[in-house]
Amino acid sequence: MDYLDFERIYNSDEGIRYLKEHSKVFDEKLNQFLREASKYVDITKVNLGDPTFESTAISFESYYFGSRKAVFSYISEPINRDLDCQYKQFAWIEFSLDKEGNLVTNKISGRIESKYGFNFEETNGGILETNYSYQVFTPEGIELLCRIYYDQINLRSSKEIKNDSTNKKDTKKEVSFNDVYGHLRGSVKGGYNPRLAEFDSKDFKENKLSNKPVFKEFSRSISNLGLVRKLQCSYNKKANTIAKKEEYHLNRCTRNNPYLIPMTYDLPPLAYREGGNKLVVNYLDEGLTSHNYRSVSKVIYIKLLREKINELKKNDNELQEVTNNHLLDKYMNLYRIYCPGEEKTNSSRK
Repeated sequence: MDYLDFERIYNSDEGIRYLKEHSKVFDEKLNQFLREASKYVDITKVNLGDPTFESTAISFESYYFGSRKAVFSYISEPINRDLDCQYKQFAWIEFSLDKEGNLVTNKISGRIESKYGFNFEETNGGILETNYSYQVFTPEGIELLCRIYYDQINLRSSKEIKNDSTNKKDTKKEVSFNDVYGHLRGSVKGGYNPRLAEFDSKDFKENKLSNKPVFKEFSRSISNLGLVRKLQCSYNKKANTIAKKEEYHLNRCTRNNPYLIPMTYDLPPLAYREGGNKLVVNYLDEGLTSHNYRSVSKVIYIKLLREKINELKKNDNELQEVTNNHLLDKYMNLYRIYCPGEEKTNSSRK
């Protein structure tokens, strides 16, 4: 199969050019995907043919005229792993802009593994792991939304399902290992896809779920980056919500990249919803109420930004100067969003 050079596509495609012009974080997110893909395929070459075939190069799916999107994918050839097992990796990502001009990344990936001690030709079953993410970034790269879904499905062989069909009526609907192995892209992108772009905070639409899927959503507004809403749901086999946990956490600026939403917390949330729609507020002894927790989170966030800026300005370690200056620019930009009137007095570096 003949491939094109990746640089040629990168420099000539209208969709890629449009995304680069309107999003400062597009290149960063694209390179992140390419680094992952480089473990499985040659990212210097591009396949413009059928993306459903296993290829030694990355596939580019947005080469049609006038596109304002960029879609990349790959399906690896069988790869050997420990204990004589094999696996195949599939990934697909779409970059686009929403109506507000924010960069949207919709990523889908899946990995199918043979049973321990067997390669794909000899195995009679295996495991499918699926991962999905949906993120929204402002033109400067500030993350506003992140949805994460992952699952693991045990797959039996077609023969095993057929032999068991006499005892179970529902085995005719069971997807076999062979079905998924031969259609890895379709299974991950279609059959098991929770469609995170369409999620309405209630139910997933038109998808199949295994018994124990994991879903989390982290979101915040540009007007209050200090308050992060965390939503975690559990679902039944019909994809209906059976348990939903909603919490509001303080963004404490603990990440190396303050543009990204913090996703781990070691302190109780400022507030959370319990039962129907009842809001429960923590830290009552510190004066927090259901009416002021949003404004309090904003005040605390501004204070933390000031502390981090002062810390970076005082750090004279030459080995960290480039990194600190890069971080300082990010923190200063976040500070300008909240305190535009103080920009002149706080923008100079010591």
